[in-house]
Amino acid sequence: MTVAPPLVADLQSHWRSLHDLDRAQLLKSIHQSGVSLRVLSSALNCSPSLLSHLLHAGQAPPEDCLLARQGLLSTRALVRRARTVGARRTALHREEIAYERELAALRFSQAIGRWLDEKGVESADRESVIEQAVVLSSQGRGQGELPLKNMAACPQLDARSSWPT
Repeated sequence: MTVAPPLVADLQSHWRSLHDLDRAQLLKSIHQSGVSLRVLSSALNCSPSLLSHLLHAGQAPPEDCLLARQGLLSTRALVRRARTVGARRTALHREEIAYERELAALRFSQAIGRWLDEKGVESADRESVIEQAVVLSSQGRGQGELPLKNMAACPQLDARSSWPT
């Protein structure tokens, strides 16, 4: 891959005078244009791990970046804080996904309850209907592929179980 000469030449000429956060910003724009860190590191005469380190520093929260620009926070500490914030974001994202799944399950169960009400299924039969659905869904069928048209193919859990009509 050919390195974008004007951007890299500009970065090379100002490398020593730039603050680490400014380096990170320029590195990010060059890297996002498709230039690998390995190619960039050879062009800038530094290690790829240093460039990766600077890219992590660029992801730090704004208040930490301000402290780093004022010289109150080292780049190493800035990277450490950026990684901590990234881990927190990932954990929050997982929590959001779990919450959305629980909410979807609640809505789905409410929809099933409404459907059973519409069909006039007795409360005693509801449990057997749900048990049959669980058995059918666990038999390796894909999602939404329950054999509702062929009720004879549905396994019965006990003698009194039957699908609502």
